[in-house]
Amino acid sequence: MNSNLYKINEVTQHKYYQVPKELYTNPRYKTTINNDAKMLYALLLDRMELSRQTVGLNWIEDEGTIFLIFKREDLADMLGICSTTVWKTIKQLKEVGLIEEKRQGLNRPNLIYIGKIDYSVLEEKEPESIEKEKGIINQ
Repeated sequence: MNSNLYKINEVTQHKYYQVPKELYTNPRYKTTINNDAKMLYALLLDRMELSRQTVGLNWIEDEGTIFLIFKREDLADMLGICSTTVWKTIKQLKEVGLIEEKRQGLNRPNLIYIGKIDYSVLEEKEPESIEKEKGIINQ
């Protein structure tokens, strides 16, 4: 047997990026953004958490809004995609309201603000169709 298989005490030794399931189930995101955009959103959520935890480094605006700074080149490197694909991916996330950017100018990277997932598309469905999706109703 392969000695490089996981043992019960090794299961949680990795760090993970969390990708919201809604990006794969909510009709607003499921077919309108590609997998690169979904992974980019996960990376940005992870970086946002870091910004939230680093109090005193001015990653939070006066009204409590968190922003991040991420160069396009760094995003391309982390995702293993080209810069052009990063630009297209960011455009997809903007179009569905998952990020906003504020230009800083003077060749400085944009400030990135993370948008919340819109659950209203799921809430508009009839209760029976929601139950079907969850597998509650057997036919």
